Amino acid sequence: MKILHGSTKISPSDITELNAWLIHHSTDTTPTQPKTNEAHHYLNLIGRLSGFLCDSTVVYTDLMTKGTQLKFLLTLAHPSDGKNNHGKVKAITNTEKHTLRAVFKPKWYSNNITFPGVVDGKDRHYGEYIGFLLSLILELYTVPVTLLRSFPMSHFLATASPRLNTTYFPGPHNTSCYMGKCLYCTRDEALCAGKTVAGAGILYLENTPVEKLPSPYQRSYGGKTKAWERDEKYCLDNVAQRYDREFILDLVDVAVFDFLMQNGDRHHLEKTKVNWSEPKDVHNDANIDINRNNRYGNIDAKENTDTDDGIESRNDRYLSNIDSDKNNRYGNIDETNNNAKNDGNLNNIESNNIDNNQNNGYNNIESNNIDKNKNNRNINIKNYLDNGKSFGNPALDNLDILAPLYQCCVLRVSTYNRLVQLRGGLMIKILRQMSGECNGEEVLTEDQWRGMQRRLTCCV
Repeated sequence: MKILHGSTKISPSDITELNAWLIHHSTDTTPTQPKTNEAHHYLNLIGRLSGFLCDSTVVYTDLMTKGTQLKFLLTLAHPSDGKNNHGKVKAITNTEKHTLRAVFKPKWYSNNITFPGVVDGKDRHYGEYIGFLLSLILELYTVPVTLLRSFPMSHFLATASPRLNTTYFPGPHNTSCYMGKCLYCTRDEALCAGKTVAGAGILYLENTPVEKLPSPYQRSYGGKTKAWERDEKYCLDNVAQRYDREFILDLVDVAVFDFLMQNGDRHHLEKTKVNWSEPKDVHNDANIDINRNNRYGNIDAKENTDTDDGIESRNDRYLSNIDSDKNNRYGNIDETNNNAKNDGNLNNIESNNIDNNQNNGYNNIESNNIDKNKNNRNINIKNYLDNGKSFGNPALDNLDILAPLYQCCVLRVSTYNRLVQLRGGLMIKILRQMSGECNGEEVLTEDQWRGMQRRLTCCV
């Protein structure tokens, strides 16, 4: 896959159109699923926006005050529009005249810095960028257009908003510093830069109704364990009673996406509501159900001898099963149906296992729960925002990020198919090719690339 930048002429309607598609498309077969030619149209639009982000200049610099870390809100113009091409850059007074705004997350670390914990450190700008590319090759299309960029610090200084200027102070070694305004913004945590400011530019979702929903698998940041970390039936007994099957399929997609990058900080989900005329027939859903009688597939064969009920022991069993159970790579998915052979025929898995495996302890989600939770039925996770806590340590695979997968035991066939297609090094090959198109830099280290490929084998 290659992002074709093409023409960089962008209108406000282009951005509105793309944002609407990112919000309302579905990863499953729905009335709003784009046809092949429609998807091609939007991929071309993504390419044009990528080209704009790659080549544009900043004409207005403001703050974003929400969140825990310093972020800028940039108004960008392309050099070809004739604005601010020559002479000193000046701040504009009306941002509506220009065609694109972007959230800018500055670079705090080089890509070879490691962190001991899965949520340690500040956001990594390269995590935001790889998250965007990964969403494309997984065909999820859920991350706003993101590019790595560098801007002259002089442009920030010349185009700064009044409230941004109130946080400015001169730094050591002829640097300029911005403290920003956020939960943890202080002078000690300020951004100080010399000639250039590097980071990730993320297309701002203009006029997009995105609502945050606390993740059912939110971590505890105070050292205590959450219910999902203690209870192997947490998904069945808790999540399935509150949300419908579509939401759970979305939740598992997010978990796989985050696991590949080791983003353990998905404390909230971004949701929108899509109006369905009727609940979907779950037996026609394109997803793989793993045998509920064995909650983790085949991973608890050591249950009687393993006295450690901690997360690590369950993760170890999950990982060891993936490596050892060659005849049943996906953990018992066809054990309840002799006709469903694990021969790579996804139609067998989809039809036989889903239609006939009715006494698997999951029919709460398939029938009763969908009818009971009409208010929650239309919740869909359509945007994966805040991917910066990724790639903390390439040597570690925090398997508890996959908890929605191995507890809910369900996976879309479309997701499964795509993961299988990307095995054997193809995922990394595509990502490396795509990530070098704008700035030409190596975004991740060799260890980080290998870590991503290793985690893919854990999923499929």
